[in-house]
Amino acid sequence: MPEKERDFRMIKSFFGHNHPLITALLQSKNKEGLLSEISLCLQEGADAIGLQLETLPASMRGEAVLSELFGAAGDVPIYVTCYECDDLVAEDDDARAATLLRALYCGATMADIRCDMFCLSPYEMTDDPIAVGKQMALADEIHAMNKEVLFSCHVRNGRFFRFLTSEEVIALANEQKKRGADMAKIVTRADTDNELSGNFESIIRLRK
Repeated sequence: MPEKERDFRMIKSFFGHNHPLITALLQSKNKEGLLSEISLCLQEGADAIGLQLETLPASMRGEAVLSELFGAAGDVPIYVTCYECDDLVAEDDDARAATLLRALYCGATMADIRCDMFCLSPYEMTDDPIAVGKQMALADEIHAMNKEVLFSCHVRNGRFFRFLTSEEVIALANEQKKRGADMAKIVTRADTDNELSGNFESIIRLRK
């Protein structure tokens, strides 16, 4: 794609664009593979890059490697998560928060904060006041870096996602907004045509 057709990419943000951003989620588990994927994704026209830090070995979550990876992405925005890591137990959300902040410092654009971070809860939504306070403090710290915050709920118990009504989805989104979300991520499922229609209705209502 000619560079002049991609000028919007010079704005390193997930906002302010006139169309959805095609975000390439990287899959490699080593630096060389990730650098190759970044190069290929940009050549193929990706608008943004996504990296799940929890999939990487701990040795690759340091400043040197992350700075090199994010530097290779140039001016496209970068989205990062840090969910369950093999080397971090469930109680280590403070370490995950530190990893997200490190990634943002090294050049990432947006960090994903689970809505049950600091207090594992069904449907990834906690109402524990201490955990919510820590989530909001983390969001404030990210905003102080002039970075962007996504709050996420993967609505499942165990391995299985569940359907939510439009009203339930809106309630979750409003709670994410209260906690400091710039962007809401709510992952549900649909097993019937009616449920699929309900998911489309939720998307339309969220946009409004």
